[in-house]
Amino acid sequence: MAKYGVYQGKIKKKSTYVSKNTRKQPRKRRITTYARGGKEWELKKLERETKKSVQKANERLRSLERRYNRGTWASTRLKNRLESSNLKVWKNGRIKLRKNMNKTQLQAVEKASRNFLLSDTSRKSGIKKRVISVKDGIRELLSDPSRELTDNDTEFFYSMLEDKDFNSLNKDNQYASTLWDCMDDAISFQDSEDAFLKRLENYIGIDMQDLDKREKATRLYQKYIL
Repeated sequence: MAKYGVYQGKIKKKSTYVSKNTRKQPRKRRITTYARGGKEWELKKLERETKKSVQKANERLRSLERRYNRGTWASTRLKNRLESSNLKVWKNGRIKLRKNMNKTQLQAVEKASRNFLLSDTSRKSGIKKRVISVKDGIRELLSDPSRELTDNDTEFFYSMLEDKDFNSLNKDNQYASTLWDCMDDAISFQDSEDAFLKRLENYIGIDMQDLDKREKATRLYQKYIL
């Protein structure tokens, strides 16, 4: 006899059957393998190496920005190299790799990043030492040992001393100091291209009828004045 308030009938067990149509199947992992030494394997290896170099270079660029403006010394050369029409991986002061870059492009980016990291002027301490030595050299070149030069002046003039167009015009005229002053004034007065060419013609005597010299002067304007 059943006790009062207690059910002694059979208790149905909950079914554990799962329909094949509703059963959740484990997701299959897609594994792509490449033969070691093959073209695909070499490309993937290059991609990994390039990403590592780019990551380190971007970290160094952030460090430089805390003390200097974007685009200074070694980072200027890096920017000029990576902004080229063939690469286009420079964005907002950083290196940003694109998808589906080919082997040649990846090699160029990896090499540029590595050279930047090896450069003394990719570090704040290296820039400080370079500025001191370059200032003395510039004053000697300008024959003006007492000339005041800011860090920006030093970098600007140093970049021009490495510029082929600047050196070519200076070699022809032997007026490094005057050419520097003309470019400095052109920046201050925001010269148009025609005004800059006229300034060089009037103050230095560069013959702007000479198409080769005119082309070099125009490139200087586009790189440093514009």
